[in-house]
Amino acid sequence: MSLNDCSTAQSSRTNHHSVVSSQSLSMRVKNVPTNAVSPRSKSATRPQLPLGTLNSPKSSLALREAIARAKAAKKKNVQPGSGAPNSFSQNADAFGQSPQINDHDIGIQSLLVRARSSGKLNISGRELKEIPEDVYNMYHVKLGSVDLSTSEDDAWYNNVHLTTFVASDNEITRLDARLVEEFGGIELVDMRNNKLQCLPSAFIELTQLTSLNLSRNNLDNQVIALISSISPLRILHLAENRLTGPLFDLGLLKNLEVLDISRNAVTSISSYSKLRILNAEKCRLVDIPLIESLVELKVGQNKLSKIPNFPNMRSLDCHGNSLTSLPALPSSITIDAASNQISTVDTLSESLITLLLSDNALSTFPKSILSQSSLTTLDISANQIKELPGELGLMDSLKKILLEGNLIRDKSILTKDCESIKRLLRTRMGLE
Repeated sequence: MSLNDCSTAQSSRTNHHSVVSSQSLSMRVKNVPTNAVSPRSKSATRPQLPLGTLNSPKSSLALREAIARAKAAKKKNVQPGSGAPNSFSQNADAFGQSPQINDHDIGIQSLLVRARSSGKLNISGRELKEIPEDVYNMYHVKLGSVDLSTSEDDAWYNNVHLTTFVASDNEITRLDARLVEEFGGIELVDMRNNKLQCLPSAFIELTQLTSLNLSRNNLDNQVIALISSISPLRILHLAENRLTGPLFDLGLLKNLEVLDISRNAVTSISSYSKLRILNAEKCRLVDIPLIESLVELKVGQNKLSKIPNFPNMRSLDCHGNSLTSLPALPSSITIDAASNQISTVDTLSESLITLLLSDNALSTFPKSILSQSSLTTLDISANQIKELPGELGLMDSLKKILLEGNLIRDKSILTKDCESIKRLLRTRMGLE
């Protein structure tokens, strides 16, 4: 489905919904008992929802403006709007107008009540095929929800606008444009592990959106142009979709700090000025640009023959590529370069703690390792090393070493623990 198809379907659905909602509201107004509320009660002291809100466009902006006016009026002890100054509640049915609902709907309603006061809605893992209508209508004030209670906690003007929307682990195939219309101030959207095939074009209007998780869906490259227009994005997850080829358009996201494009058929990416964490495991990358801001990089199981010298890299996972040497990483703490073709290790960071070099082409023990004063874990198994240097026994920081699968003559040493190996090497040097 193309973006245009997705938008057209959503527009039709939205128009139909508006007609039905207007008819429904008209019927509910006619059935309101005439003696239910005194329109000019002098004893009531609670502020009333402005009447225009009942018929105003369905948007979070209108709600926020009404809330702001009500709160300001309350501080000045002035009744906003006109008519009966009654209390409005989201979980009561004073007029007995609401239809009967089942247990599953009760769960949704409870979540909505909580979301209206917290600004965070989580409807994940509910086997949903689409976003429930009640979610889109969660800020719509209906006559059937009027509550004559004086509870301050239930007051409608204590609502906050939605900032977090989580609907992960469902079976949702598309998002309605109303998600944008109703929740324009949303900051985080998590739709991972659904069946999305497109996004509504209105997504570019989410000017507060900083975190978007769309991993494990059925999205292709058509969404990239749309996503790259959401300039506030700082965190973007697109793992396990149907993305292919270069993703250069994402380079337009100048504020991006975290990017996950793993398990896609991506061949190349752009450079970023603020990117700190990049996960591109199990793609088809043949090269990667120098991104000086990167501190964590996962590019395991690609087609890389070289990795740039990242100046601020703390954690590098590049296993399962075609590297013949390690990059110079002056700030690195962890390096996983297993299953490559590395034959030499020239320069290592003084702060290095973990070094994994199993299944490579090492024929001699790298001397650069012997000068590491912080190294605690070393894996050089499945190489072609024939002899261990005695200096290895003097590495006090080393707590774990894996040697299996090498060509060392004394096979018994291959299965010993780290301290036993170091002690044996010191003995051979006459230091024990």
